[in-house]
Amino acid sequence: MSGQNAARGFEYQYLITLEYGLVTMLPFDSDLTDVQVEGVLTTGLKTDQEIVDFSLASGPRLHTVAQVKSGGPRSTLSAADVVAILLRLCSHEADRYLVITNRAAGDSLQELLRLLSIGSTRLRAEIISLVSGAKISTDLAAAEDGFWERLRRTEIRLDRRDIEQVRAEVQQLVRTARHRAAPSLVGWDATGLVTGYLVWEVMARASGPRKATLSRTELSEALCVDADTVKSLMRQRDWAIHVTPAPRSTDVARPDLLAKLARNLPIPIPRDAAPVCLVTGLSGIGKSSLIAAWADENAYAYWAIIWIDATDERRVRESFSVVARWLEDNGLIDGDPPIAVEKRVSAALARSARPWHGVR
Repeated sequence: MSGQNAARGFEYQYLITLEYGLVTMLPFDSDLTDVQVEGVLTTGLKTDQEIVDFSLASGPRLHTVAQVKSGGPRSTLSAADVVAILLRLCSHEADRYLVITNRAAGDSLQELLRLLSIGSTRLRAEIISLVSGAKISTDLAAAEDGFWERLRRTEIRLDRRDIEQVRAEVQQLVRTARHRAAPSLVGWDATGLVTGYLVWEVMARASGPRKATLSRTELSEALCVDADTVKSLMRQRDWAIHVTPAPRSTDVARPDLLAKLARNLPIPIPRDAAPVCLVTGLSGIGKSSLIAAWADENAYAYWAIIWIDATDERRVRESFSVVARWLEDNGLIDGDPPIAVEKRVSAALARSARPWHGVR
Protein backbone atom coordinates (compact mmCIF):
# COMPACT_ATOMS: atom_id res chain seq x y z
CA MET A 1 0.00 0.00 0.00
CA SER A 2 1.40 3.41 -0.93
CA GLY A 3 1.89 6.11 1.68
CA GLN A 4 -0.95 8.17 0.19
CA ASN A 5 -3.36 5.20 0.24
CA ALA A 6 -2.38 4.42 3.82
CA ALA A 7 -3.05 8.03 4.85
CA ARG A 8 -6.46 7.97 3.15
CA GLY A 9 -7.20 4.68 4.89
CA PHE A 10 -6.54 6.20 8.32
CA GLU A 11 -8.56 9.29 7.41
CA TYR A 12 -11.47 7.06 6.39
CA GLN A 13 -11.22 5.16 9.69
CA TYR A 14 -11.20 8.32 11.79
CA LEU A 15 -14.05 9.90 9.82
CA ILE A 16 -16.17 6.77 10.31
CA THR A 17 -15.33 6.79 14.04
CA LEU A 18 -16.42 10.43 14.28
CA GLU A 19 -19.53 9.75 12.21
CA TYR A 20 -20.72 6.99 14.55
CA GLY A 21 -19.90 9.09 17.59
CA LEU A 22 -22.00 11.99 16.30
CA VAL A 23 -24.91 9.81 15.17
CA THR A 24 -25.16 7.61 18.26
CA MET A 25 -24.01 9.74 21.21
CA LEU A 26 -25.53 13.16 20.60
CA PRO A 27 -29.28 12.43 20.28
CA PHE A 28 -31.06 13.54 23.45
CA ASP A 29 -32.40 10.04 24.16
CA SER A 30 -29.03 8.31 23.72
CA ASP A 31 -27.60 6.44 26.71
CA LEU A 32 -24.13 6.16 25.14
CA THR A 33 -21.39 7.95 27.05
CA ASP A 34 -18.10 7.34 25.22
CA VAL A 35 -16.45 6.42 21.96
CA GLN A 36 -13.22 4.51 22.57
CA VAL A 37 -10.62 4.74 19.80
CA GLU A 38 -8.25 1.90 18.86
CA GLY A 39 -9.10 -0.73 21.44
CA VAL A 40 -11.45 -1.38 24.32
CA LEU A 41 -11.01 -0.70 28.02
CA THR A 42 -11.39 -4.23 29.40
CA THR A 43 -9.76 -6.69 31.75
CA GLY A 44 -10.75 -9.71 29.66
CA LEU A 45 -7.64 -11.85 29.16
CA LYS A 46 -8.89 -13.53 25.99
CA THR A 47 -10.02 -10.39 24.22
CA ASP A 48 -8.22 -9.21 21.08
CA GLN A 49 -7.38 -5.53 21.56
CA GLU A 50 -5.73 -4.98 18.17
CA ILE A 51 -8.83 -5.77 16.10
CA VAL A 52 -11.03 -3.00 17.54
CA ASP A 53 -10.84 0.31 15.66
CA PHE A 54 -13.52 1.94 17.80
CA SER A 55 -16.18 1.01 20.31
CA LEU A 56 -19.25 2.72 21.70
CA ALA A 57 -19.94 2.42 25.41
CA SER A 58 -22.64 3.23 27.92
CA GLY A 59 -20.66 3.53 31.11
CA PRO A 60 -18.99 0.15 31.71
CA ARG A 61 -21.24 -1.63 29.18
CA LEU A 62 -19.98 -2.08 25.63
CA HIS A 63 -22.70 -1.31 23.12
CA THR A 64 -20.71 -1.76 19.87
CA VAL A 65 -17.23 -2.93 18.90
CA ALA A 66 -16.20 -2.15 15.34
CA GLN A 67 -13.50 -2.82 12.77
CA VAL A 68 -13.12 -0.42 9.81
CA LYS A 69 -11.60 -2.04 6.73
CA SER A 70 -10.63 0.42 4.00
CA GLY A 71 -9.21 -0.19 0.56
CA GLY A 72 -8.62 1.27 -2.87
CA PRO A 73 -11.22 1.53 -5.65
CA ARG A 74 -10.55 -2.00 -6.97
CA SER A 75 -10.04 -3.82 -3.68
CA THR A 76 -12.46 -6.52 -2.58
CA LEU A 77 -13.33 -8.34 0.62
CA SER A 78 -14.20 -12.04 0.82
CA ALA A 79 -16.31 -14.01 3.29
CA ALA A 80 -13.11 -15.57 4.68
CA ASP A 81 -11.65 -12.07 5.28
CA VAL A 82 -14.72 -11.00 7.25
CA VAL A 83 -14.98 -14.25 9.20
CA ALA A 84 -11.32 -13.85 10.24
CA ILE A 85 -12.15 -10.35 11.52
CA LEU A 86 -15.26 -11.54 13.36
CA LEU A 87 -13.48 -14.41 15.11
CA ARG A 88 -11.28 -11.76 16.72
CA LEU A 89 -13.93 -9.04 17.14
CA CYS A 90 -16.34 -11.42 18.88
CA SER A 91 -13.77 -12.15 21.58
CA HIS A 92 -15.29 -9.06 23.25
CA GLU A 93 -18.56 -9.06 25.14
CA ALA A 94 -20.78 -6.42 23.49
CA ASP A 95 -24.34 -5.84 22.39
CA ARG A 96 -23.35 -5.49 18.74
CA TYR A 97 -20.44 -6.32 16.43
CA LEU A 98 -19.83 -4.13 13.41
CA VAL A 99 -17.59 -4.44 10.34
CA ILE A 100 -17.53 -1.41 8.03
CA THR A 101 -15.74 -1.48 4.69
CA ASN A 102 -15.52 0.59 1.54
CA ARG A 103 -14.17 -2.40 -0.36
CA ALA A 104 -16.34 -4.21 -2.89
CA ALA A 105 -17.95 -7.46 -1.76
CA GLY A 106 -16.81 -10.62 -3.51
CA ASP A 107 -19.35 -13.34 -4.33
CA SER A 108 -18.61 -15.25 -1.12
CA LEU A 109 -19.19 -12.16 1.02
CA GLN A 110 -22.52 -11.55 -0.66
CA GLU A 111 -23.51 -15.08 0.33
CA LEU A 112 -22.34 -14.47 3.91
CA LEU A 113 -24.49 -11.35 4.06
CA ARG A 114 -27.46 -13.36 2.84
CA LEU A 115 -26.94 -16.08 5.45
CA LEU A 116 -26.70 -13.53 8.27
CA SER A 117 -29.79 -11.66 7.08
CA ILE A 118 -32.08 -14.70 7.00
CA GLY A 119 -30.92 -16.04 10.38
CA SER A 120 -30.69 -19.63 9.21
CA THR A 121 -31.00 -22.36 11.86
CA ARG A 122 -28.04 -24.05 10.13
CA LEU A 123 -25.88 -20.93 10.23
CA ARG A 124 -22.84 -22.71 11.67
CA ALA A 125 -22.75 -25.47 9.06
CA GLU A 126 -23.48 -23.13 6.15
CA ILE A 127 -20.76 -20.60 7.03
CA ILE A 128 -18.18 -23.33 7.69
CA SER A 129 -19.02 -24.72 4.26
CA LEU A 130 -18.78 -21.27 2.67
CA VAL A 131 -15.15 -20.74 3.82
CA SER A 132 -14.08 -24.39 3.69
CA GLY A 133 -11.21 -23.72 1.30
CA ALA A 134 -9.70 -20.86 3.34
CA LYS A 135 -7.02 -20.98 6.04
CA ILE A 136 -9.50 -19.61 8.57
CA SER A 137 -11.77 -22.68 8.24
CA THR A 138 -9.89 -24.67 10.93
CA ASP A 139 -10.25 -21.87 13.51
CA LEU A 140 -13.88 -21.39 12.56
CA ALA A 141 -14.72 -25.08 13.02
CA ALA A 142 -13.20 -24.91 16.51
CA ALA A 143 -15.14 -21.77 17.52
CA GLU A 144 -17.16 -22.08 20.70
CA ASP A 145 -20.92 -21.69 20.94
CA GLY A 146 -20.51 -18.14 22.26
CA PHE A 147 -19.02 -17.02 18.94
CA TRP A 148 -22.01 -18.30 16.97
CA GLU A 149 -24.43 -16.57 19.33
CA ARG A 150 -22.53 -13.29 18.97
CA LEU A 151 -22.38 -13.70 15.21
CA ARG A 152 -26.16 -13.27 15.13
CA ARG A 153 -25.64 -9.78 16.59
CA THR A 154 -23.25 -8.79 13.81
CA GLU A 155 -23.72 -6.13 11.14
CA ILE A 156 -21.55 -5.93 8.03
CA ARG A 157 -21.86 -2.53 6.40
CA LEU A 158 -20.74 -2.11 2.80
CA ASP A 159 -20.02 1.60 2.46
CA ARG A 160 -20.35 2.68 -1.16
CA ARG A 161 -19.15 6.23 -0.53
CA ASP A 162 -15.77 7.58 -1.61
CA ILE A 163 -13.64 9.49 0.87
CA GLU A 164 -14.85 12.89 -0.39
CA GLN A 165 -18.49 11.91 0.13
CA VAL A 166 -17.78 10.58 3.61
CA ARG A 167 -15.99 13.82 4.46
CA ALA A 168 -18.91 15.91 3.17
CA GLU A 169 -21.52 13.90 5.08
CA VAL A 170 -19.54 14.01 8.32
CA GLN A 171 -19.18 17.77 7.86
CA GLN A 172 -22.96 18.06 7.51
CA LEU A 173 -23.40 16.05 10.73
CA VAL A 174 -20.99 18.42 12.47
CA ARG A 175 -22.89 21.43 11.14
CA THR A 176 -26.22 20.09 12.41
CA ALA A 177 -24.83 19.03 15.78
CA ARG A 178 -22.97 22.33 16.22
CA HIS A 179 -26.06 24.46 15.77
CA ARG A 180 -28.12 22.16 17.95
CA ALA A 181 -25.51 22.25 20.73
CA ALA A 182 -25.10 26.03 20.88
CA PRO A 183 -27.21 27.93 18.34
CA SER A 184 -26.62 31.29 20.02
CA LEU A 185 -22.86 30.90 20.41
CA VAL A 186 -21.35 29.42 17.27
CA GLY A 187 -22.16 32.26 14.87
CA TRP A 188 -21.43 31.34 11.27
CA ASP A 189 -20.62 27.65 10.88
CA ALA A 190 -16.84 27.35 10.38
CA THR A 191 -17.83 23.71 9.93
CA GLY A 192 -14.74 22.78 7.96
CA LEU A 193 -12.47 23.99 10.75
CA VAL A 194 -14.45 22.21 13.47
CA THR A 195 -14.66 18.97 11.46
CA GLY A 196 -10.91 18.93 11.00
CA TYR A 197 -10.44 19.67 14.70
CA LEU A 198 -12.67 16.75 15.69
CA VAL A 199 -10.91 14.35 13.32
CA TRP A 200 -7.61 15.40 14.87
CA GLU A 201 -9.06 14.78 18.33
CA VAL A 202 -9.97 11.23 17.26
CA MET A 203 -6.52 10.71 15.76
CA ALA A 204 -4.81 12.01 18.91
CA ARG A 205 -6.64 9.41 20.96
CA ALA A 206 -5.66 6.69 18.50
CA SER A 207 -1.96 7.49 18.35
CA GLY A 208 -0.88 9.53 21.33
CA PRO A 209 -0.24 8.97 25.02
CA ARG A 210 -3.55 10.61 25.90
CA LYS A 211 -6.55 8.59 27.01
CA ALA A 212 -8.27 6.68 24.20
CA THR A 213 -11.78 7.80 25.13
CA LEU A 214 -13.78 10.70 23.72
CA SER A 215 -16.71 11.27 26.02
CA ARG A 216 -20.11 12.62 25.10
CA THR A 217 -19.39 15.71 27.21
CA GLU A 218 -16.04 16.32 25.47
CA LEU A 219 -17.64 15.92 22.05
CA SER A 220 -20.40 18.39 22.92
CA GLU A 221 -17.88 20.92 24.25
CA ALA A 222 -15.70 20.58 21.14
CA LEU A 223 -18.70 21.38 18.94
CA CYS A 224 -19.02 24.74 20.70
CA VAL A 225 -15.42 25.85 20.14
CA ASP A 226 -15.24 29.20 18.35
CA ALA A 227 -13.48 29.51 14.98
CA ASP A 228 -10.56 31.63 16.26
CA THR A 229 -9.71 29.02 18.91
CA VAL A 230 -9.84 26.23 16.35
CA LYS A 231 -7.53 28.15 14.00
CA SER A 232 -4.99 28.46 16.81
CA LEU A 233 -5.19 24.74 17.55
CA MET A 234 -4.87 23.84 13.87
CA ARG A 235 -1.70 25.89 13.57
CA GLN A 236 -0.17 23.53 16.13
CA ARG A 237 -1.26 20.53 14.03
CA ASP A 238 0.04 21.70 10.62
CA TRP A 239 -3.40 21.59 9.00
CA ALA A 240 -5.60 24.31 7.44
CA ILE A 241 -3.06 26.86 8.57
CA HIS A 242 -3.82 30.54 8.01
CA VAL A 243 -0.29 31.44 6.93
CA THR A 244 -1.06 35.15 6.92
CA PRO A 245 -3.65 36.94 9.07
CA ALA A 246 -7.22 36.52 7.88
CA PRO A 247 -10.10 38.97 8.22
CA ARG A 248 -12.85 38.03 10.61
CA SER A 249 -15.57 35.91 9.09
CA THR A 250 -19.15 37.10 9.17
CA ASP A 251 -21.56 36.05 11.91
CA VAL A 252 -24.41 36.15 9.39
CA ALA A 253 -24.89 33.20 7.05
CA ARG A 254 -25.11 34.19 3.37
CA PRO A 255 -25.97 30.84 1.77
CA ASP A 256 -26.79 32.27 -1.66
CA LEU A 257 -23.36 33.87 -2.05
CA LEU A 258 -21.55 30.91 -0.50
CA ALA A 259 -23.31 28.61 -2.97
CA LYS A 260 -21.98 30.72 -5.85
CA LEU A 261 -18.47 30.46 -4.43
CA ALA A 262 -18.87 26.69 -4.12
CA ARG A 263 -19.79 26.41 -7.80
CA ASN A 264 -16.58 28.18 -8.78
CA LEU A 265 -14.31 26.58 -6.16
CA PRO A 266 -15.38 22.92 -6.24
CA ILE A 267 -14.59 20.45 -3.49
CA PRO A 268 -13.08 17.88 -3.81
CA ILE A 269 -10.37 20.02 -5.35
CA PRO A 270 -9.54 19.02 -8.97
CA ARG A 271 -6.09 17.49 -9.38
CA ASP A 272 -5.64 18.84 -12.89
CA ALA A 273 -6.81 22.43 -12.45
CA ALA A 274 -6.44 25.50 -10.23
CA PRO A 275 -9.92 27.02 -9.83
CA VAL A 276 -10.09 30.81 -9.58
CA CYS A 277 -12.99 32.95 -8.35
CA LEU A 278 -13.17 36.76 -8.46
CA VAL A 279 -15.38 38.52 -5.89
CA THR A 280 -16.11 42.18 -6.65
CA GLY A 281 -18.23 44.88 -5.02
CA LEU A 282 -18.23 48.21 -3.26
CA SER A 283 -15.95 48.79 -0.28
CA GLY A 284 -17.45 47.74 3.04
CA ILE A 285 -20.18 45.39 1.78
CA GLY A 286 -18.53 42.30 3.27
CA LYS A 287 -16.37 40.76 0.52
CA SER A 288 -13.49 39.84 2.80
CA SER A 289 -15.70 38.50 5.59
CA LEU A 290 -17.63 36.44 3.03
CA ILE A 291 -14.42 34.84 1.75
CA ALA A 292 -13.24 34.27 5.32
CA ALA A 293 -16.52 32.50 6.12
CA TRP A 294 -16.13 30.34 3.01
CA ALA A 295 -12.55 29.45 3.98
CA ASP A 296 -13.63 28.50 7.52
CA GLU A 297 -16.51 26.42 6.17
CA ASN A 298 -14.27 24.50 3.76
CA ALA A 299 -10.99 24.53 5.66
CA TYR A 300 -10.96 20.74 5.96
CA ALA A 301 -10.18 20.45 2.26
CA TYR A 302 -7.00 22.55 2.45
CA TRP A 303 -3.51 22.19 3.84
CA ALA A 304 -2.88 25.95 4.00
CA ILE A 305 -4.93 29.14 3.58
CA ILE A 306 -2.95 32.12 2.33
CA TRP A 307 -4.21 35.72 2.46
CA ILE A 308 -2.39 38.35 0.36
CA ASP A 309 -3.07 41.97 1.24
CA ALA A 310 -3.34 43.69 -2.17
CA THR A 311 -4.05 47.18 -0.85
CA ASP A 312 -0.85 48.37 -2.57
CA GLU A 313 2.39 46.92 -3.98
CA ARG A 314 4.27 47.24 -0.69
CA ARG A 315 1.68 45.20 1.21
CA VAL A 316 1.61 42.60 -1.55
CA ARG A 317 5.37 42.12 -1.19
CA GLU A 318 5.10 42.00 2.61
CA SER A 319 2.40 39.34 2.46
CA PHE A 320 4.42 37.20 0.02
CA SER A 321 7.48 37.60 2.28
CA VAL A 322 5.51 36.21 5.22
CA VAL A 323 4.43 33.23 3.11
CA ALA A 324 8.01 32.70 1.90
CA ARG A 325 9.32 32.59 5.48
CA TRP A 326 6.67 30.05 6.43
CA LEU A 327 7.57 27.89 3.42
CA GLU A 328 11.26 28.14 4.37
CA ASP A 329 10.50 27.14 7.98
CA ASN A 330 8.70 24.06 6.68
CA GLY A 331 11.47 23.11 4.26
CA LEU A 332 9.37 23.80 1.18
CA ILE A 333 11.48 26.59 -0.30
CA ASP A 334 15.19 27.44 -0.39
CA GLY A 335 16.84 30.36 1.37
CA ASP A 336 16.83 33.64 -0.54
CA PRO A 337 17.75 33.25 -4.22
CA PRO A 338 17.93 36.42 -6.37
CA ILE A 339 14.43 36.19 -7.81
CA ALA A 340 11.25 38.01 -6.86
CA VAL A 341 9.58 36.64 -3.74
CA GLU A 342 6.26 36.35 -5.55
CA LYS A 343 7.82 33.99 -8.12
CA ARG A 344 9.54 31.92 -5.41
CA VAL A 345 6.28 31.44 -3.51
CA SER A 346 4.25 30.70 -6.64
CA ALA A 347 6.80 28.11 -7.81
CA ALA A 348 6.86 26.39 -4.41
CA LEU A 349 3.06 26.19 -4.24
CA ALA A 350 2.89 24.91 -7.83
CA ARG A 351 5.22 22.05 -6.87
CA SER A 352 3.18 21.11 -3.82
CA ALA A 353 0.91 18.08 -4.09
CA ARG A 354 -1.13 19.33 -1.13
CA PRO A 355 -4.17 21.60 -1.72
CA TRP A 356 -3.94 25.23 -0.68
CA HIS A 357 -6.29 28.19 -0.85
CA GLY A 358 -5.00 31.65 -1.74
CA VAL A 359 -6.92 34.92 -1.34
CA ARG A 360 -5.76 38.23 -2.76
